[in-house]
Amino acid sequence: MLNNNYSNGNRKIYATFLLTKNNKKKELGLNGQNAKTLLTLLRTKNNGISTFEGFGFGLPRLSGYICVLRHEYNINIITIREEHIGGWHGRYVLVDMVEIGKVFGSKTQGGFNA
Repeated sequence: MLNNNYSNGNRKIYATFLLTKNNKKKELGLNGQNAKTLLTLLRTKNNGISTFEGFGFGLPRLSGYICVLRHEYNINIITIREEHIGGWHGRYVLVDMVEIGKVFGSKTQGGFNA
């Protein structure tokens, strides 16, 4: 399990990000599990994340958080199909250039470097 600074009990997290697409930068503000999911995608870099790894916060709805990041925030995240006994699961990998601005409400306050 990845040890991260985003799992902090019941306190809600809020984070700002800078998304770069087509040489244009856009500031995003995310909270809750959507923020934790994007922070974890950034931290794991090209390894991505999957529901089987359990990152210290509730991942049963990981595909739902990925869907929100893709469709509401226009963030490019690919799904890699990983076979296992009994079927397959998705591994999600961030493609777009995203920078972390500030993280509030977590064990790490203020600026954060993944």
